[in-house]
Order: sequence, then C-alpha cells, then structure tokens
Amino acid sequence: MVNPLKLSLAPFIKGSLRKTLEPIGKGYLNLAGFRQVGLRYDDLIQEENDEMQKALARLSPREEYDRAWRLRRAINQSILHKDLPKEQWSEDEASKQRYLTDRITEVANEHNERAMFDNPEYKIQTSHH
Repeated sequence: MVNPLKLSLAPFIKGSLRKTLEPIGKGYLNLAGFRQVGLRYDDLIQEENDEMQKALARLSPREEYDRAWRLRRAINQSILHKDLPKEQWSEDEASKQRYLTDRITEVANEHNERAMFDNPEYKIQTSHH
C-alpha cells in the first residue's frame, strides 16, 4: 500500500536541478578568478578575526606552507596582471576541499561553549505551598 506521507518529488527535482545548476557553478568558479591564480576557496577567507587566527594556528606545518605559497604566488600573478598557465590553476576538486572551514567552525563552537559556561544563567525556583 502506498503511504501518501512518503511520496516526494525531491529525488526527481534534485537530479534535474543538479544537472541545471552544476554547469552554472563551474562557470562561476572560472569567473571568480581565484583558481586562475592558484588559490583555493579557503584561501579567500579574511584573517582579521580571532577565530580565523586560531584556526590558522591549528594548520599542520605543510598546510601552513602550502597556503603561504599559494598566497605569495597569487600576489605575484596579480602584480604581473597575468593568470597562471591553465595546467597550474587550482583544480575543481582541490577548490572544493576545505582545509580551514572545519577548523573555523570548531573554533567558533569552542568559543560559544566557553561563553555559555562563562555566563551561566541561574534560575531561582521558589516553592509555592
């Protein structure tokens, strides 16, 4: 017997929506320009806040070196007003892999948890007899 509560068009819509939006997303990645200078998405996150600084401090030495190298190379290409040769662009998959986002979320969660414990709310219960 068919359960009307479990009928959904979501699987059909999701597939066709993906086919429609995926080429648009790839086009946007190319227009954004960060891949053409060798940057990854997480390289674009601004560093001027405490959470980002703490997340950067949690990078492995290799990740830290790679990030600094990508940023220096991108600055150099910007000064030259040139894109890297296409074979040196950051790959779609590399741009999708987030090396900082999870760490930033982790730091933010720790900050929120610390704030919650630093500012406890006490409720006094009175008994009404």
